[in-house]
Amino acid sequence: MRGWLIAPIAVAAALLFARAVVPYVWVPNSIPGQAELSKQERFALLNEAVPRADPVAGRERVLRGFAMRETDGLARNERSGGTRLCQTLLANLLLNRETDRCNRILNELVVWGRAGSSWAGHPKGDYDFALIWLTALLYEFGEDEQVLYPETRNYLLNTLLTEEGRLNRMVPRSGGMVFETENHLLMREGSRYLKNQWLIRQGPVAARFDNDRNGLGEWLESYLNHLRLHGVYEFNSTPYAVYTLLPLMNLADYAESATVRRLAEAIIDNIARRYAYGSYRLRQCAPFRRQFKYADNESLLLNRMAPMIRSQLDGTTSGNDLLVFASTFHEYRLPLRTLERFSGKNREEYFVRFAHEADGGEEIYSGGPGYLLSAGGVYRGESAKVIARPIALLLEDDAEKLDDCIHIRGIGDWKQWNMTGVHRRLAVARGTLHLPAGIGGSIAPGWNAFRMNDEVSVACYQQGNLAMLVVLPASELALDDALQRIKAVNPNPEKTGRFFWPRELAPTDVRDMAFDIDAPHQLEAGWH
Repeated sequence: MRGWLIAPIAVAAALLFARAVVPYVWVPNSIPGQAELSKQERFALLNEAVPRADPVAGRERVLRGFAMRETDGLARNERSGGTRLCQTLLANLLLNRETDRCNRILNELVVWGRAGSSWAGHPKGDYDFALIWLTALLYEFGEDEQVLYPETRNYLLNTLLTEEGRLNRMVPRSGGMVFETENHLLMREGSRYLKNQWLIRQGPVAARFDNDRNGLGEWLESYLNHLRLHGVYEFNSTPYAVYTLLPLMNLADYAESATVRRLAEAIIDNIARRYAYGSYRLRQCAPFRRQFKYADNESLLLNRMAPMIRSQLDGTTSGNDLLVFASTFHEYRLPLRTLERFSGKNREEYFVRFAHEADGGEEIYSGGPGYLLSAGGVYRGESAKVIARPIALLLEDDAEKLDDCIHIRGIGDWKQWNMTGVHRRLAVARGTLHLPAGIGGSIAPGWNAFRMNDEVSVACYQQGNLAMLVVLPASELALDDALQRIKAVNPNPEKTGRFFWPRELAPTDVRDMAFDIDAPHQLEAGWH
């Protein structure tokens, strides 16, 4: 066979193999080209003053919850046991508790796998889940020989912390053709960066360990800047968001580069800010990226940032939450302006759209006093990894599942949904309206209106495949009068493809909106 045929055939075979056995990592959700940071941007970033929340209350209670976990039955040579042991040992040392025993157990730990995504060709992956805690152990206690004994520190540094030297952006054993996923990149390369930094503190090292000479420092800065500007790839993701935030907290505390520290902090700030606008009372129904197994989950409590935010709001802590645990020894605190958005009712009306690149679509939210109308996004194909959700109306109540709130569910499988039809106080979709059992659970064809509470009423329309939801904040108009005015100018919206706002009810500067409920499901709905 001619040589020029061999390469393309080999690549094609590799692609088919990758799609068959590593589908969740085949789509490169790392960014091959990063965003450089100019000198002016760096100066502005590093000199930006951001007032932040107070330290987390209940620190000792949280640490004791982790420290008192049973360790005797945990395997030292596999992911679950080894990672859990790292967390438990760190908590004990932070409490200055059982130091001898902790050092002994640390010396019993073994490298049970390799960093990076696990898949059929790399079954012993995911060691970087332990690396983030081992890195914290090194930086919290590596210079205190009364806590981390010299022989333990050397074993930790030279054996357990496996990642060092130059950058590696690829999935292990993928032939250099598959970019690593975002959370693994941050866990693995962040840990590598911090180990290199520790080594160079000890004295001159080979160029491959110097982040300023091996390319890792330059790449990390530009990659973090890209995430700051464009948002994270694995947005609203369960469980991956946690494993994006934890290595960022490590970098924000331990990096000697002020630029890296501030970039890491700014990314967490941006993630929290989007969640602040896209949730109500720490409940959320929004599109997310990875994993498909959560597509049918009806919970409004999927976002794993909620416990950390609650702990910074009022000191409430429960369970063994990893982000709350990390907050007990990391310095990251939410910006006060963001924290205020979580601390009570929405105070003003807003309409926001957060874009996501690489086929991620966008998040769309219409909020106001006492409500949040949340778009569910759109499925954009298997490779985009985006899960569409229903359009939901969240109110000042205790609803924790979709069935407990008004929502619009698409027709058929969620992969056929286009749930992007949300504008200011208005939602339209090809789907079916669902009402909470408390107000009936079903809706008659045509226009209906319901008072949800003293602050918010809704007008609903269902005809054929058209579902429409109109949020009506408290006004001088009686609900029946408001409904009659809406009906008068919108007798058959399924025929006109347009919604007209009665003047007395319209949001500022909005009079009418055109819509297309049959817009291709791969695309965002186009409002006119």
